[in-house]
Amino acid sequence: MTEKFNEIKKEIPQINKETGISFDYINELANLISIYNFGGISSLIKTITKRPFGMKKYEEVYTNYQNIINNQNRESIKELNMLAGLLNEILKDPNSINEDSFRKTINRICFLVYGDNHISI
Repeated sequence: MTEKFNEIKKEIPQINKETGISFDYINELANLISIYNFGGISSLIKTITKRPFGMKKYEEVYTNYQNIINNQNRESIKELNMLAGLLNEILKDPNSINEDSFRKTINRICFLVYGDNHISI
C-alpha cells in the first residue's frame, strides 16, 4: 500500500522586506534586460524572433512555496501579474514592439520587486 505524503512547502526565498516580493522574481526578466541593455531593441527583436518570450505570473513561478500572496504583497502581485501579461502581449510580435511601452513595463516590474528605481532600463 502506497501512502501519499503532503509535500512541505518552503518559504519563498529572497523576500524584499519592504515590498513582500521575492527579489528572485526579476530572474524572469534577467535575460531580456541584459539583451536590451547590451544590444538595444534590435538585439531584443532578433532574440525573441528566434526564441519567443513568455513571462510567468508571480504565483506560477512560486507554485512549490507557501505564503505566496499575503496582505503585504497582494496588490503588488496583482499588478505584477497584469504587467507580465502586458509584457507578453508587447513581445508577441517582435516586428511591432513599442520600445517605450517595453521599457516602461520592465521598469515598473523592477520597481514593484525592488521598491525603488535603482534598476531600470
